[in-house]
Amino acid sequence: READYYISTLYTYRSYSKPLPMIPAELDDKEKPKLYKTVFDIITPHINKIKGLIEFHDRLVKAFVKNLRLLIVPLEKREPLDVDLVRTLIRVVDKFFVLNLLKDMKGQTKNDFARYKRAFQFIRNILSNSGELMAQITEVHNFLNDPSHPNNVVLHQLKMDVGAVPHREQLFAVLVNQCMEDVRAHAYVTSDEKHVLYRCILASLYLADDAGSGINVFKSGSKYFKHISKIREMVRRLPVLPVFMDVHTTVPIALLMCDNFTKEMATGNAWSARKHTTTYDLKVWRTTIQEHYISFSTSFVIFLHDVRAHRKNPAGIDVAIAARGLELVVRGLKLLGDWTAKLREQIAFKCANPASESDYVTQGGRGGKYAVYEQITRFNYRSDLKFAMVEIIGLIKGLSNLMLSAESKIRPILCAYVHSLVQQFVHKSLAAPLQRAHKKKGKFDELEKLMVAARLFVADNANAQSLLVDYKVKKEKELSKTLSQSLQHVQSRAVFPTRTQCLLLRRILHYLVSPDVSWQQSGLLGSNFFPKAEVREFSELYEVLGRLRYVADLSGTIAASADLSSLWYREFYLNMTDCIQFPIAMSLPWMLTDYAMQTPSLAPNVFFPLSIYNDCAERALGTFRQQHLYDEIEAEVNLVFDQLMFTLYRKIFDYYKNKASKILLDKTFQSKLRRGLGSRLGQQMSLPLARYTCIFKQKHVAILGRSIDVESLLTEQLNAFIRDNIEVLIQRYDAATITSAMEIAHLLRTLRLTVEMLQQELPGIDAFDDVLTEVNEDSTLGSFRGRLFLTTYNGLFSSLLRNYIFNQLTRRFVCLERPRGNKKIDSLYLWGSRFTQVFQQRFKVTRGFFGCEHVEAVVELMGVDSMPLLVDETVKTVAHIIIRDISPYVDEILKNLDPMKLQNAYYGVLGVYGYYDMMLKYIKSYPALREGCFTLLREAGNALALVQMLDVVLSKESYYNHQIQAFYRCCEPAVMPSHCLEQMRFNNNKDIAVQDILYSSAAKEMHQIDANNTPFTGILKETLSQMAQTNKAWTQEKTLLKSCIVAAMKRERFLTNNSGGGVFSA
Repeated sequence: READYYISTLYTYRSYSKPLPMIPAELDDKEKPKLYKTVFDIITPHINKIKGLIEFHDRLVKAFVKNLRLLIVPLEKREPLDVDLVRTLIRVVDKFFVLNLLKDMKGQTKNDFARYKRAFQFIRNILSNSGELMAQITEVHNFLNDPSHPNNVVLHQLKMDVGAVPHREQLFAVLVNQCMEDVRAHAYVTSDEKHVLYRCILASLYLADDAGSGINVFKSGSKYFKHISKIREMVRRLPVLPVFMDVHTTVPIALLMCDNFTKEMATGNAWSARKHTTTYDLKVWRTTIQEHYISFSTSFVIFLHDVRAHRKNPAGIDVAIAARGLELVVRGLKLLGDWTAKLREQIAFKCANPASESDYVTQGGRGGKYAVYEQITRFNYRSDLKFAMVEIIGLIKGLSNLMLSAESKIRPILCAYVHSLVQQFVHKSLAAPLQRAHKKKGKFDELEKLMVAARLFVADNANAQSLLVDYKVKKEKELSKTLSQSLQHVQSRAVFPTRTQCLLLRRILHYLVSPDVSWQQSGLLGSNFFPKAEVREFSELYEVLGRLRYVADLSGTIAASADLSSLWYREFYLNMTDCIQFPIAMSLPWMLTDYAMQTPSLAPNVFFPLSIYNDCAERALGTFRQQHLYDEIEAEVNLVFDQLMFTLYRKIFDYYKNKASKILLDKTFQSKLRRGLGSRLGQQMSLPLARYTCIFKQKHVAILGRSIDVESLLTEQLNAFIRDNIEVLIQRYDAATITSAMEIAHLLRTLRLTVEMLQQELPGIDAFDDVLTEVNEDSTLGSFRGRLFLTTYNGLFSSLLRNYIFNQLTRRFVCLERPRGNKKIDSLYLWGSRFTQVFQQRFKVTRGFFGCEHVEAVVELMGVDSMPLLVDETVKTVAHIIIRDISPYVDEILKNLDPMKLQNAYYGVLGVYGYYDMMLKYIKSYPALREGCFTLLREAGNALALVQMLDVVLSKESYYNHQIQAFYRCCEPAVMPSHCLEQMRFNNNKDIAVQDILYSSAAKEMHQIDANNTPFTGILKETLSQMAQTNKAWTQEKTLLKSCIVAAMKRERFLTNNSGGGVFSA
């Protein structure tokens, strides 16, 4: 823990003297000591941390040497070594390695110490303990700025102290061999444990290699490093090695510390980046990781089902199930550790191989002090690699959440299983070896003492004295009887053995059955004391006890295995570039989150990159204990989450808007577009795979200790955006001409379908009609008509009737002026990003005229109930024009018109025409006639033409509602039931009294619809039955008719829900 504290202190150390202003030289001498004293007091606590590091380093070296010497005696006697002690030494060597790199990395410590030393020189006369401080300053100076060893001073001092230990080369060879064995056997669990083994190999080679003592570990003839080629081959598999957070090293650079490792060895082709790209490339490992995830999650869920099924069994959980559960838990922890290790190794590889200068400039890099980190992160990850990283992060967090959620269910089972296993071993399995050792008195006394000590130390038995005598019986039957009685005193507990019990029992077990002990070396003709069955049983328990430290702290182990905080921390590069902090665009978690938002197929994983910030915050407060780091993380999370929600709801809305547009686009027109414009448009019109349902099911997200209701936020944002969309459409309609009615009606229809599909996923989305009424300002009692009605009304009477000419041949109004274009707006407000261009081209041809299609849109926008008002206003307009505007012209014309009579046909056509032309010459030249009267006549004619077109459209719609729908829906005009009609008759059945109560009850019996028995489906079913009676197969024809029947039934349901549902009711 203390080593981790100083590692964290060094890593998070930032310059405290840099923000302090320099003291000007021209300042008064009386004021300088006060300022220097202030500077001294500010920097002193941080220099004290460096002093603490020096003291801890000395203590750690002494402790390491002391424990290393414990291996000398068993090594000389060729006795089995304590594997747990060796692994502890491996971890300590790794701490030295990490401390050494961090100490050399942090230049701020030297800067702060220089400022501290300078301030001390000015105030040493006013300090009471200046002599003591001077000695401490000298010590810190030698540690930070040792001229003989400016680098690697931590490992160098360790090497100097270890040099006096006998068998140094052999001891470090033991550490290296143990590391290699653990790597091959996958004895590690967390990702950090894997990298500890590799780092320990490098550090041990440095500590063992000594040119002064004539030890060359890289020489093939070395006594204890005979297999140096295997060691070299293993470390070559991982040439770029993560060290701590964003700190990394390479194997050649780390080995250059050694005396006998030359630069020629470091520049070989074996360390080239291209050769090891596939080792680090997550795109290569993605499929394998997915297969492992599916396999493990399936087995784990089956195990949970078995636990739930056996929990009701009075006998308890089966031992085989509990054993399988322990194996599954350990396997899951190792999978998490492997995946996290692959992720960290990929990032370390990218840090060691940044983007080239040409790629950096090509992708938009602008240089500056951020350029180094920008080449490592922002411009160094391609889209396919980001895709793989997001998926793997999702698998890591998904598996960790699966195991954490099941911890409370499986922990008691695993505790009871391990407790039972250990007690069965010490009470029963150890009894037979104890009996054999007791029979051969004197020869195996040491062995008997060891096994008795193991029983007493671990046994959970109220009668401890029985453990000393139960195995001393002579016969096997008596032993079995004694053991059965002894086992009755053992209580079943759901507890794990303590850490001390596990270590001691493992040490004894390893010593008992090791092939190096005397009682296991009987030669060819003899036999070992422990037979193979007992050796196998001892070894299995040894392995189980070795895993307990991970299983006992399951939540902690899962957190350590799935810790992804190294993806955000960048203290090494902040120190390198002398920056306070990097922009958010260079943050790797933000890059992954942004890519997940932009990729619809990654929608289920969009929240997983945010869990990186949870790991970072936990590390900042729990491990580093630095508030400023947490504040930086929190500030970035605020920006990231706001941007995430903004982008997310827009992407969701755009997806469903595209989906609605594709549904409403005519399928024949769509297929012709694809054939005519090629595959490019077809690819654009095809919707991507977007699994937004997973996001809608995500009710809450935990970020930095806060539980955020994602569903509520999405609902709130989408409701606001739907209102904004309607507002934009109405404003677009206000600024356009009446010919845009078709476009606006279709946009509202598309938006309505979009909202309906969103309501199926988010029930909190407001109903479209309510939102439209609200934005249309048609929701209050005082509102006579909404904005859409008023805009359409003004467009008809102010623009259409006055500025358009009706063409009787085409039955269309043609504008006298060139139509103005619409203002460009975001495609999200129109038909979506994929279909806006298609629909704009489609409706572009409808802006130059006004026909029956536009009248249908006007009816849709204004509502059928407003048509009587529209017709009434149109008739009033015609009457107003004729009576008030045209009648004065008629009176004036009649006053000035000369009397005329019908001429004789004898003059011919030209003669008669010439006569009237001469008589009307002065009236024809009247200037106000063309400008005033004819314009008014055109306006009146347009009004009459509009009424005629309204009649055509309304007749068509009435025909659709009353004839076509009736045929498909089996609707008939409402008829009063006969028994209700009889109750209303009076006066000898001559008159009928209208009674509201009877009408309301009779309405319940009218308008009965049966989708399965409509006339259309009846005709099809009858045809199908007649075809079945013939001798021909009619396979394709029957299939066609069946599909038509199913489509007709679905069409009826659609018509019932979307139009004219109450037309035929009472």
